[in-house]
Amino acid sequence: MSFGHAAFFGAGAYVVAILMLHGVSSAWVTWPAAVAVAASAALAIGAISLRTRGVYFIMITLAFAQMVYYIFVSLKVYGGDDGLPMAGRSLVGLGLNLKSDVTFYYVVLAIFTQRSIFWPGW
Repeated sequence: MSFGHAAFFGAGAYVVAILMLHGVSSAWVTWPAAVAVAASAALAIGAISLRTRGVYFIMITLAFAQMVYYIFVSLKVYGGDDGLPMAGRSLVGLGLNLKSDVTFYYVVLAIFTQRSIFWPGW
């Protein structure tokens, strides 16, 4: 059991929000950057956490999740405790407007569907 997965989601979400705050709104740039940062964090945290077993693994993953949380909360320039509001959704192009909830749903569904088709064990 791992409690550290929220740190990876949070790191990726903050990467997208920070890039959008600085004017980069293309999903073709922000989403891969979010995946890269989350994967890098997972590699670093996993290299340490996987050396432990049992309750120690649970506690170290929870500790890392809390550390990542407090790192982002301490960034006052990016909202601090109040969080970082996003002005809008990422731009995909290809005639898709992600401002529509229905379109956003189907884009996310397509991403996860192709993921489960090409990598069924994940």
